[in-house]
Amino acid sequence: MKKTIIVIIILIIVGALFWMFKSKTNAPATETNAPTTQNQSDDTEITTINKDIESIDIGNADQDFKDIDTDLQGL
Repeated sequence: MKKTIIVIIILIIVGALFWMFKSKTNAPATETNAPTTQNQSDDTEITTINKDIESIDIGNADQDFKDIDTDLQGL
């Protein structure tokens, strides 16, 4: 009976220590230079993405939609 109580107490202590250790390692790290670097990379990425979007040739979309509308009217 005494051995089981001692084992239970040891398991509770080990569990509490594990929980405390795990909660400390998951704490967010503070970054001092992150906002400046993030803003610069965001601006560069946005510019690159906008250039890529503008370079896409979709052809004559109005004519394609007119063809689809005529097909739908025929149904």
